[in-house]
Amino acid sequence: KSYGSDEEGQRGLFQPSTHFESITMLSSGWDVSFMINDRQLYGTGSNEACLLCSNARIKKVLSWSIIPFTPKVIQVSCGLKHALVVTEERQVFGWGDNRHCQLGVSSPKLLSNPQLLDVQDIIQVCCGAQHSLFLDHKGQVHATGNNRYSQCGLPSPAMLSSPTSLDIPEPISRIFTNWNTSF
Repeated sequence: KSYGSDEEGQRGLFQPSTHFESITMLSSGWDVSFMINDRQLYGTGSNEACLLCSNARIKKVLSWSIIPFTPKVIQVSCGLKHALVVTEERQVFGWGDNRHCQLGVSSPKLLSNPQLLDVQDIIQVCCGAQHSLFLDHKGQVHATGNNRYSQCGLPSPAMLSSPTSLDIPEPISRIFTNWNTSF
């Protein structure tokens, strides 16, 4: 069952789906949603930031559609208009809006296809509106993107253009984000 706006098809209600038997994760951004079922990634909603396919002429995807990934995906997180996934090999791929370097690369401003990011041994990712956190297997947290409210865990600068390690004395076991906050 899903609730809320389906204006852009982000709830995937247009066409009934058979992909719901073994959902392991769901994540929603502003107007797009992703789910993982049997380590396969599915998406629905707005394609404004090329989150569902690289063809920018396709504006909406109204039913749950496979987003091909090899290797298999074990985790997904959506920000305002960007997405990150973690694969079985602990690799991270990111795509979508990158105007605030929230994908951990300084350019381009829009990644229309998933790009392998330069972070290693990542076990969890979290996307805020315009920032991202990465948790590695040692419990170290890395942050990138808009840091206007210190949501990346540092008092300055206002923008982190690549994943930056945070000085946290104890290993962390889970990370969480909201639009402009991080835990």
